[in-house]
Amino acid sequence: MRDYAKLLILGSTALLVLLAVCLVVFPLLFWPHEGKQPPGLKDDGAETKAPKEISGGTETKDNNTQPPGNLPDTIEFGQEFKLPCSASLNAVVEKYYKDKPVVKLSNGSAITVTQAQLPDVIKRLAKYNNITDFAANLPAGTALKLPRVYIVEHGDTLTTILKKVYGNTSRQADVINQNKEVMPNPNKISIGMILILP
Repeated sequence: MRDYAKLLILGSTALLVLLAVCLVVFPLLFWPHEGKQPPGLKDDGAETKAPKEISGGTETKDNNTQPPGNLPDTIEFGQEFKLPCSASLNAVVEKYYKDKPVVKLSNGSAITVTQAQLPDVIKRLAKYNNITDFAANLPAGTALKLPRVYIVEHGDTLTTILKKVYGNTSRQADVINQNKEVMPNPNKISIGMILILP
């Protein structure tokens, strides 16, 4: 009986080792994209974190990824922007929205998008631009709408937001029309809601 147990343990261990070798070696030998690494591996063979799946697309979390170098340093929010090079929506939004003044308020201060808010802004702008995969490279020449955005804070109402941004409420109908999808009832806005400002 003891010999049988030893044989069972030895056989199980051998199978696990074989499985581990197959999972590591086969993707490297048979990866169909010549010159490219399989997902989750850096060029040096070290594992990286795979992109985090979020509802509606993929959010990249690799901090070593830099936005494409051919994107201009600044843009004018609210104007149609044509990509001068291939780039993902993730890279574009991170370059132009993260820690940048995206809305100048009537009192002279500015609203910026923090790293924590960035994934929600990416999702909102993806929907606004009818893009389903945030991480996929878009071809050069793709037209994007990159509007000013306002992230609702504690104590905000539509009226206080309009006064902060425009100094008055004259653009209320435009803001409501631009945000019907996320704000079906203008009297009920919630903290963290991302509003597109015309």
